[in-house]
Amino acid sequence: MEFFHTDIWTADATEIRIKLVDFGPDWAFDGGDDTEHEITISDIQQNTWLSLDIPFTDLPRLTARSNIAQFI
Repeated sequence: MEFFHTDIWTADATEIRIKLVDFGPDWAFDGGDDTEHEITISDIQQNTWLSLDIPFTDLPRLTARSNIAQFI
């Protein structure tokens, strides 16, 4: 895959943060091989659904993607 896709809706937020965490080959939280990246999306529309397609190239600190375990 080349993109992370999600749909969001908010009544009052002006920005959102999205964080993806890969637990690494050991599939263990904080196992020493975890990678993660967080982005902030500003100026979002309120009271409507927003469809986001975020390229994984925009998440350079998420160096692994085969064991993504958290979407925060």
